[in-house]
Amino acid sequence: DGWRLPFYMKDFGTLTLFWVLDACSGRIVGYHISRTENTETILKGIEDAVTNTGCLPFEILSDNHSFNQTSEAKYFKENIGKLGCTWNVSQNPRRKALVERSFKTLGEQICKDEYGYTGEGLLTKNPDGRTSEELVEQYTRKGGWLTEEQIKLMAIKMVETYNNRVGDDGKTPVIRYKEN
Repeated sequence: DGWRLPFYMKDFGTLTLFWVLDACSGRIVGYHISRTENTETILKGIEDAVTNTGCLPFEILSDNHSFNQTSEAKYFKENIGKLGCTWNVSQNPRRKALVERSFKTLGEQICKDEYGYTGEGLLTKNPDGRTSEELVEQYTRKGGWLTEEQIKLMAIKMVETYNNRVGDDGKTPVIRYKEN
């Protein structure tokens, strides 16, 4: 799934972090950072996951993204199916809960400590989810904008931090992944 990173570039541009999450360990096994969550971004994120793990998963679960309607997706799904990998599309929030919670964890526990964090958005019900007007002004005034490269480097660091955070079981996603 993809998630809009809560940091502004010049003229309020943003980047999207697309990641592939291992359901057993909670580890981010592959990702790609781009301006949009498009076909190229999705395929590069999956390619990164396969490169990092050395295998295709048993199942890929995605939301009903427009990618699923493309000829590239049809070709990709047919070929991974021949290799034993099933691609399932679901709009059921319970099936997608793991990845949605992982983005919430990234935002609430990791992103908020970074320079330029703009919060969870205007519609958030979390009282601590909005950045103060003073900070937004600081981040967006002349000279305060982050560059695309800065946001990408921050995202890479945040993925590493996410994968190395200790869970309630006393283990990191990296340790749980290695054990599985």
